Amino acid sequence: MNSIIAYNAADASEHTSLVNEDLFAFRSSSSVNWININTLDQKTVNELAAEYHIHPLTVEDILDTNQRPKAEEFDDYLFVVLKAIHRDEEGFGYEQISIVLKSDTVITFQEKPGDNFDGIRKRIVNNAGRIRRSGADYLAYSLIDAVADDYFTVLDTMSDTIEELE
Repeated sequence: MNSIIAYNAADASEHTSLVNEDLFAFRSSSSVNWININTLDQKTVNELAAEYHIHPLTVEDILDTNQRPKAEEFDDYLFVVLKAIHRDEEGFGYEQISIVLKSDTVITFQEKPGDNFDGIRKRIVNNAGRIRRSGADYLAYSLIDAVADDYFTVLDTMSDTIEELE
């Protein structure tokens, strides 16, 4: 489910299940805009790249889910690739999450539907914490931090499993 959240210190609005054209219609020039793409569809990635002037090599890295985690600085945006780890029916899995940080916009590209960003969404909508008083850079930091925090949850689960086996 693709979504966009536009927020500032005074207000926040969230729109979900959007087609590509809606992603551009709901953004706000007076707010931080968080566009979340929940599956890697080449058409959507290409349209966002054209709209936000994202370099073709970045597009290639977003669509190639075998990237190593990295951060790259371009003239007008920062690009970050992360691996999110989660527990599933088969044990542990991972997915690639790509983040493009522009001056007032954060675009997240997730390899699979569903994510670990619900806490951040709730903080934005409920105006909890300092996220709505901060800029797009703080949002990007919060997203990266959420992925890193999940590493510890998975490590705890693995530790418990190892103890049981011993």
